[in-house]
Amino acid sequence: HKYNLKPALRLETSAYAYTTTRDRRRQDFGYKSLDENGQLQPKPADYTGVTWGDETIEGGAIYMRNASGNRNRSFDVAGIEPRIKYEFAVGKTLHDFTSGVRYVFERAFEQRINGSKADASSGTLAEDEIRTGSGWCTLPHDKIILRKFITVTGGIRVEYYDYERDIRRGKFTIDGVSTTRDTMVVASNDVTALIPGIGFNLSVTNNLNVFGGVHRGFAPPRIKDAISSA
Repeated sequence: HKYNLKPALRLETSAYAYTTTRDRRRQDFGYKSLDENGQLQPKPADYTGVTWGDETIEGGAIYMRNASGNRNRSFDVAGIEPRIKYEFAVGKTLHDFTSGVRYVFERAFEQRINGSKADASSGTLAEDEIRTGSGWCTLPHDKIILRKFITVTGGIRVEYYDYERDIRRGKFTIDGVSTTRDTMVVASNDVTALIPGIGFNLSVTNNLNVFGGVHRGFAPPRIKDAISSA
């Protein structure tokens, strides 16, 4: 959406939303390995008879199992970004000033479903969690036209990201015993970053531009790593 408030003042707004799904089935397998006593571990009970690799090397072979691990993912994302653009002059220097805010919301659904056959797409729910994030950003910057052949653009962004991990079913160790059970583990955190930057563009000729710049980088944390299952 674009709206001219005045000849040199306009409002531009972008909005978007999408959802995507990625369900991935992977056949399970076991390793050829030795136990703590140096004895060869037996093949898995659900071994299919198919082996890949070199069985003469410890850990050098895998035994395909008649089981599957379905790693199902879906993602919902939406965002909006209104911007104000204003063109003005200070003396002989022209300015193209832009400012606005950006908001994004994202939610990820993650499940692990264990199937009892190599090609099973359903089975026992082993892991189930929802990860949610929302981010705000301000983005003022000014493009300064010093001469017809040189421009300098400077700006600063403030990023704020709030995120949450909600584990509803998972594998836990209780009294030394590993078990899969329903639970309600919820934890959240947030991060704020200040991101300055400046750049220039020099028009040497009509067919040759020289440009450069420097800015600070920022990427919000990966929620699953930033908040542990503990």
